[in-house]
Amino acid sequence: MEMEGSGGSLTMPPSDDAADLEVSASPASFTCCTSLMHRTAAFLRRECASGPWSLKDEMLSGLAVALAQVPEAIAFSFVAGVDPQIGLQSAFTVGIVTALIGGRPGMISGATAAIAVLLPQLVREHGEGTMFYAIMMYGVFATVFGLLRLGDLVRLLPHPCMIGFVNGLAMLIAIAQVSSFQVPKEDYYAATTMQQLAPEEEENLLLRRHRRRMLLSAANEGGGTSLGAFEVFDTQIRNTQWVSWDVFLWMLAEIVTVMGIMLALPRIAHASSNNRVVYTLLTAIPSSLWGIGIATAFEWLVVRLAAGAETPLVRDVADVKGTFPSIIWISSAYPLPPVREALVNALPTALVATVVGLTESLLTLSLVAEMLQDKGHANMEAIAQGLGNIITGMTGGMGGCAMIGQTVINVKSGGRRRLSGITGALGLLVILLAAHTAINRLPLAALVGVMWMVSFYTFEWRTGSLFINALLPKRVRDWLGSGNRKIRRADAVQVLAVMLVCLFADLAIAIAVGIGLACMSLAWDLRNRIRVVDTFEVDIDADGDDTAPTAADENNNSISGRDGSGDRSRRRKKKCYILTGPLFFASAERFLDFFNPADDPEIVELHMQATEVLDFSGLEALNRLALRYANEGGKELRLKYLSPETRRIAGKAVNLLAHMSSANLTEMTAAVEEERRDVWRLEPPVGMAVARHPHSTAVDVPAAPAGARTLAGRRDHDDRDDVVMRSSREYEAMEIDAREASIRPSASQALLLAVARHPHSTALNKPN
Repeated sequence: MEMEGSGGSLTMPPSDDAADLEVSASPASFTCCTSLMHRTAAFLRRECASGPWSLKDEMLSGLAVALAQVPEAIAFSFVAGVDPQIGLQSAFTVGIVTALIGGRPGMISGATAAIAVLLPQLVREHGEGTMFYAIMMYGVFATVFGLLRLGDLVRLLPHPCMIGFVNGLAMLIAIAQVSSFQVPKEDYYAATTMQQLAPEEEENLLLRRHRRRMLLSAANEGGGTSLGAFEVFDTQIRNTQWVSWDVFLWMLAEIVTVMGIMLALPRIAHASSNNRVVYTLLTAIPSSLWGIGIATAFEWLVVRLAAGAETPLVRDVADVKGTFPSIIWISSAYPLPPVREALVNALPTALVATVVGLTESLLTLSLVAEMLQDKGHANMEAIAQGLGNIITGMTGGMGGCAMIGQTVINVKSGGRRRLSGITGALGLLVILLAAHTAINRLPLAALVGVMWMVSFYTFEWRTGSLFINALLPKRVRDWLGSGNRKIRRADAVQVLAVMLVCLFADLAIAIAVGIGLACMSLAWDLRNRIRVVDTFEVDIDADGDDTAPTAADENNNSISGRDGSGDRSRRRKKKCYILTGPLFFASAERFLDFFNPADDPEIVELHMQATEVLDFSGLEALNRLALRYANEGGKELRLKYLSPETRRIAGKAVNLLAHMSSANLTEMTAAVEEERRDVWRLEPPVGMAVARHPHSTAVDVPAAPAGARTLAGRRDHDDRDDVVMRSSREYEAMEIDAREASIRPSASQALLLAVARHPHSTALNKPN
């Protein structure tokens, strides 16, 4: 979008679906307005192109989302320790920007709990002005993240880490609501400047509001404990006291009312789906708004009018003024600290918010893509979130990201295009400007009920059964009927660790801990997979060429001789190790323990057709092994049958392998590799068996016949090791025969022979 004026031009990156909203400026204002009308009409036609009722569905879905966001935005504001107006403004600014240029139409963004739980300490210690700079820095980091095309990094997050993250977030949301049942101590406020309050006739009301606001701004002056999220229960640290029993019971009644309505109303609507009038009435308004409305009526009619009691209202904490968002540098509403000081104090929170916000946004993007079978653009979504939060911070907002729950509501309500998100954001703005008086009169307990239901729906409740099944032995699981629902204990530990770190540290550190534990677990498992499948010895002549093997029994790890010819006095021994498994930093030391250079003959070969060298640690392990053999009287280490990836890594690091000759790194030629790729074109039964071999490099692997047991199926390690061992032994024997006949066999012939003889092969005519 480009707007030109007398002072220059402002250029913004156009979006795919919002291109029709671009305004072609001209010197004449009439031309500008006409162009805007035409492009707006084109945009609306494009939005309703899927059907005559699409426009209505998009707008109704957006309005439903706007209504559902109101209680959540207010409640998230209390979690963050700021006025509800800031939360509503944030929901509008983030929502409108991401709806216009986001990476996926239909996604809803706004003020979220994931960002809100990061802000209370920053607001208490440094004020709201520092929070605005933190949100702007979060937006800058997210924009850079998208511009660098790092959006696919979220796919690297392990699933146990995400379960722990979601559960920890849900618990943080629930625990944060406990502060609603606390009031400041009288002696704490005796030291405050009450003389600055308004005249005498308004003192009682202002005192009450002031006390409640202090909970959000300065109640934690004695903080700094290791209780984490559970610090809210310690009234001594927070200089607070619990509300009286009568107020607590009235608040609890309102909370139960809201939660009961939010649980029961969707089920009632589903049961009455045959009655169109009742179903429309129950589904047109979100269940959270039904609950808040009934709880508000209960507060004013029963608690205040009939019982003569009262519970805290939104206006007792902060007044929603209903003003349009304005730039913080030209507004006197927010005191701003020095820029340099604010940036330094805001940097840690901004980094954590970037990790958490992008994680939730990109996970929401993946969820919608799976629901609609239409992939979104992760990098564009990161850029949109960044720009939205930059604008939010500039206009005095608390930031936000994509909202999983509201996005699911929008998609299921028929909102598939950008118009639904735009309608939702504009609807929030109208509510902020027009309904702020009603918002101030909402009972605080009703919003607590909404947040506890958000926590309830966010928590992954199957985590408990996963933990139990991971700890119980198989016999007990079979007795309980959950024998096949077990995850690895390492995965259960990841989930638990991420949850605990979320509660006692912060969400970003929790994600880092989860990723670290997943990497360690994977490295440990892969470490145990490298092993020596088999060893055997062959005779070589004085020139170093293989001859007929020694006459030894197979049980002594050598292959039988076939002719026994030649002068044995001129022959030397060559020992072959058949390896399988990955060679990398975690398995390098275990790999070196397999060899004893003092007992091995002059030449040692490593058959590595089933081994992959993954990193520099693996190459260095080979280099160290070659040095050990060289120090034992000049013994030679050879590498054979390297995979293409291993040859590529080793070829680029030849000069770093000082103790290995370049001749040891020369392996299968391109012609042999191409022949292996084309091996499936051979005799169909045998070729299919070879192509399905787990170590085959065939490009087009044919499908298995119905009911056939092939080498591509799941099999124990013994079967795989048997194939690897056979292929190495028989390839070695074929090399001897071919050298005697001056003909070198192809790799595919050796692999074909080995696989065709395997007991699970599908070959019809198996060679003897």
